Amino acid sequence: MPWGRTDPFDAAVVEAVEEAVLNALTAARETTGRNGHRSPALPVDRVVGLVTA
Repeated sequence: MPWGRTDPFDAAVVEAVEEAVLNALTAARETTGRNGHRSPALPVDRVVGLVTA
């Protein structure tokens, strides 16, 4: 669907999903799991820089 042909409901859904994804990415903390496997957190300042660019 072309962006210019979305109705307000579609646009609201897109914005809500985008917000949910960004919240999930920035809320995640560094964790260490089983057998010492490490999952680092994303650097929030870099994510904000990419989103606002």
